[in-house]
Amino acid sequence: MMRRFYVGVSVGLALLFLLIPATVLAQWSVADSGLEFKGVVEDMPANGLVGEWQIGGLTFQATTSTKFEVEHGPLAVGACVEVKYFVDNGVNVATKISTESADDCGDASSFEFKGILEEMPVGGGSGTWTVSGVDFQATSTTQFRTEHGPLVVGACVEVKYIVQGGQNVALKIASEEPKECQQAGVSKQEVHGTVDAMPSDGLVGTWVIDGVEYEATNATVFEQRDGPFGVGACVEVEFVVQGSTRVALKIKTDDDCGASSNAHKVYGIVEVLPAGLIGTWTISGTQYEVTSTTELKTPHGPFAVGVCVEVKYTLSGTTRLALEIETESPDECGLRVEGEFEVKGIIEQMPSDGLVGQWVISGQTYTTTAQTRFEQEHGAFEVGRCVEVKYTVSGSDRIATKIETKRQQACSSQEEHEVYGEIEALPAGGLIGTWTIGGQEYVVTTTTKLEDGPFFVGLLVEVHFVVSDDGTLIATKIEGKHAVDDDDRLLGQAYGRIDAFPSNLVGTWTIGGLEYEARTTTKFEQDEGPFAVGACAKVRYFLENGTRVAAKIETESPGDCSEVNGMPVSRLVGFVEDMPPQGFVGTWTIGGTLVEVTATTKIEEEHGALVVGAFVKVKYVQQGGVNLALEIETHVPPEAGDFTRIGYLRKNGTTWSVDGQDFIVTDVTILDDSRAPLTDGQPVVVNAYAAPGAPRLSSTLSQATATAGTLTATRVTAIEAIYNLYLPVLVK
Repeated sequence: MMRRFYVGVSVGLALLFLLIPATVLAQWSVADSGLEFKGVVEDMPANGLVGEWQIGGLTFQATTSTKFEVEHGPLAVGACVEVKYFVDNGVNVATKISTESADDCGDASSFEFKGILEEMPVGGGSGTWTVSGVDFQATSTTQFRTEHGPLVVGACVEVKYIVQGGQNVALKIASEEPKECQQAGVSKQEVHGTVDAMPSDGLVGTWVIDGVEYEATNATVFEQRDGPFGVGACVEVEFVVQGSTRVALKIKTDDDCGASSNAHKVYGIVEVLPAGLIGTWTISGTQYEVTSTTELKTPHGPFAVGVCVEVKYTLSGTTRLALEIETESPDECGLRVEGEFEVKGIIEQMPSDGLVGQWVISGQTYTTTAQTRFEQEHGAFEVGRCVEVKYTVSGSDRIATKIETKRQQACSSQEEHEVYGEIEALPAGGLIGTWTIGGQEYVVTTTTKLEDGPFFVGLLVEVHFVVSDDGTLIATKIEGKHAVDDDDRLLGQAYGRIDAFPSNLVGTWTIGGLEYEARTTTKFEQDEGPFAVGACAKVRYFLENGTRVAAKIETESPGDCSEVNGMPVSRLVGFVEDMPPQGFVGTWTIGGTLVEVTATTKIEEEHGALVVGAFVKVKYVQQGGVNLALEIETHVPPEAGDFTRIGYLRKNGTTWSVDGQDFIVTDVTILDDSRAPLTDGQPVVVNAYAAPGAPRLSSTLSQATATAGTLTATRVTAIEAIYNLYLPVLVK
């Protein structure tokens, strides 16, 4: 495991503050908690916890608003603690003091800083990184983490660093969710409008919406539930203002650009409140006029100075006329709730008729109310789903203020996980260090098992890993599979009803709402009935310059094409090419197709994590030209199974046999009959994997066997003749 550096001795604080511009210090607040410090308690208040503390040689002031946690033992002299604090007129004001494991207090001085990434070296890596006006030097030993999106200009990041020779030397730079960099009182705004212009080569860049420019970055979330993006499309933009630039946090298509689109939306903190509520309000420094027609809502508590609110308003000249003001969860405005705790766990029980009521999460009961905020960015709420709960304590009850879904690995730090992906980057000068696989970073140590090398960029690998306490992904084993070429990346297959097809079969087909080009080389089979509009079909295809070219189209049993609420359900199998930078909700590219994932999409990660490069099956319906995902599940990629056999094929429904060994064939199995038909007696090569809990098999082509039903085929390929593989080599 990587060594963790924390503060344990006194440092020259004056030197540190010389490195941070005054303008940045002035922006820090209780909500920002811009500094974190770990050290041993040397002195503390004699009566209670409020007062002056000496920790690791530094002085901190605890107030009545300071939060205290004792998860790792009591707060006492000699205890190792973590302090979150801000600086107010030279005083280190503690917002939180929590006990930590004793081995977390080492001898090296380290700090943590969160902010917006403003400048970085070309291509990332070593060099100067500027975060919210502060320069940090990244070296060859700096760790880079991209769990919450790529490290790009405009992204929210956290830097763990030490001070050496007058420089801030970065130990780790990690992306964070945008809300982590939101300052208390800084408004997040929303507008509706029509797209006048958008980037010509993707979605990142300058958008013009109702004549106003917005900058979309790699951290911007895009959603196309109400139709595709395009000039003239109606969209909703969620943004913040940085300097003179409107930086888009989210852009999504919308179906409402009528009169109501003149309304703006903003989040802010109430600073001035008129008696009786009618009159002029000041919210985050801006005045709004409230009249008797303004709709006032209080789902998150009563109106008061300091409360976070959402304001919908229109402009009349320079006057902002409030249409609606509604109290909001404090974290919408970057505020923290006093006395709030946070825990992760697995949902064991939840209300049967909605989300309000009693939840049981990892054995503990929590009560949700109408004021609880729910977020499903990493899959829908369901029993077995990993969630993070923020809650307060009222008597013996835990009242949830927020519940949000998380990746399953976040709830099982000691459990081993697996993922399949393509190697994108390796450490310089060896294999020990940080690997980038499928857009995620894994740390390889001297204890990591490396099998079936050599390892190189472009190799498909299976990674087994655990999650450390600080969120680092530690690889326990990496196993090489095969080099990934364009044939692999551009492979896909789909199931759906035929919407349209050419009379002579060659030309453009529409299946499941998607277009495929059939050529003279395309194979056609009608074993399950003739081709007809409405018939169920399967298409195996490859991508060529953005076009889905059909290698084979065949009819399927009508039962293979289901419906939900009267809408046909189609299936798509392919590799994840792109996905939202934070969470799962938003626009994905899978097998060359844009797919929209919503909060209700069911997520299954049984065969690896959902990352770029994962092989998945998607069930979707089409609405307004948008492919809405009902379910996404990961699968073992073609030819990535542990078992490969060459032999003669025998077929019996979905169970196929090759020289006496049974394999299960699923709707995800790639059936390659490009060289010869897959009929009984045909020589084939089959790749497969064992079901969970089954004995692990050798990857050889020998006569190793497994229990019937425990092997699932990833790919079955017809070959011309087995003896061709065993011809002797003659040397003259």
